[in-house]
Amino acid sequence: MRRLITSRRICIPDYVVKLPFFTFQLLQRAIFGASILFFLLADISLAATQGTRGPTSTSTVGIVVVNNDLAWIKGLNDIALGTWSGTGDMSGNDDICVATNFTFFQFNNYRIRASGNGDTSDPSAFTLSNGVQDIYYRVFFTDANAQVELLPGQLTSGLQYFADFGYLINVFGGPGCPNPNANVEVRVEEAQLATGSGTHTGTLTLELVPE
Repeated sequence: MRRLITSRRICIPDYVVKLPFFTFQLLQRAIFGASILFFLLADISLAATQGTRGPTSTSTVGIVVVNNDLAWIKGLNDIALGTWSGTGDMSGNDDICVATNFTFFQFNNYRIRASGNGDTSDPSAFTLSNGVQDIYYRVFFTDANAQVELLPGQLTSGLQYFADFGYLINVFGGPGCPNPNANVEVRVEEAQLATGSGTHTGTLTLELVPE
């Protein structure tokens, strides 16, 4: 899991620069998992049966396959919001790729949970800190259908992507995101920017969950 936070401080007349940076952390659920269990116990319904002695001998063995849901999110980049002019909101966004266990050539569902650095009342709050003071931001996520606002620590369901050949390129095409199928946006409103000074940084964590 890569975490990179960079910051620099620049001073201009009448305003102290705020440079929020976001680092996305990848949480992959059930990345690897198919287990094959062989049951050879004679006293259960799925038990093996033993062959009898004779010219030929036939026996059976029960097999159970556990196939976990898979999820993958990639193509994320740090978002540098830059220097605040003293008025207006600041926002930035990033195109990303998401994938789960899928059915080809149809829409597949997934869920997203977003968490920030937190504050004293909410460990998942979307906060940026200068080491002394927090300011708050909002997070918006766009899937194949529409943009929705994500709430700190809450699982947002009903999101979709379309599994076509572009999906295969995303999965097997290396670490990049050649065919983005989602977008994440962060937005710091003017009222929040006006309350702080200095360089503010924070980390946004996205968790992709199959549905």
